[in-house]
Amino acid sequence: AEMLLALRSGSVPDAVDWYAEHGRVRTGATRTEAIEAAVNAWSADVASGSDTLLLAWRRTNVAALNARARRAMAEAGRLTGPELVVDGRPYRVGDRVVTLAPVAAGQLPTSTRAMVTAVDHARSSLTVQADDGRSVVLAGPDLARDHLDHGYATTVHRSQGATAERAHLLADGGGRELAYVGMSR
Repeated sequence: AEMLLALRSGSVPDAVDWYAEHGRVRTGATRTEAIEAAVNAWSADVASGSDTLLLAWRRTNVAALNARARRAMAEAGRLTGPELVVDGRPYRVGDRVVTLAPVAAGQLPTSTRAMVTAVDHARSSLTVQADDGRSVVLAGPDLARDHLDHGYATTVHRSQGATAERAHLLADGGGRELAYVGMSR
C-alpha cells in the first residue's frame, strides 16, 4: 500500500525499486518473452485457484496475452467440448470472455467478465455466466467482434473497478497513472 501511494504521488523510482527488490517485477528480453512470463505467472495463479487478472495497456498486447492464455488453458484441459467460431474468434466451454459493449438486451453491460458454460451449434449461441453469477445466452450480434472478446487479459482501462487477489501487468507504456491503476487492482 505504501508503494502504491509512492507511485501515485510520483515517486516512481522508489516504487519500482521496492517492487523489484520484493520479486514483483519480472523482465523479458523480448516482447514474446515478457508475454510468456506474464501468462505463465497468471496461469499458475489460475491453477492454484487464485482470483487473478492479466492486464496490458495496448490492445495488441491484450490480444497476444489472450491468445497465449487461451492456449495455456486448452493445454491444461480447462477448455472442453465443441468450438463455435464467430467472426473468426473461437469459443469453447471454459473460455473466459469480456463484453466490449452491452449484450443480451443490456443484461450484461460493457466490461462484464464471464465464463462460457455452454456452446450450442444449432443456435450459434453461447451461454455465459458472469462473475456475479448471472447466466445469459448470447447469439447473433451479441457475439460480434465489437461486442464480445476473450477475457483472459484485458486493458488496464477495462479493469477499472475490478479487484482480484493478484494482477499481472504487462508494462507496455501508458505512464504512471496507468501503472497505478494496473498495480492497484
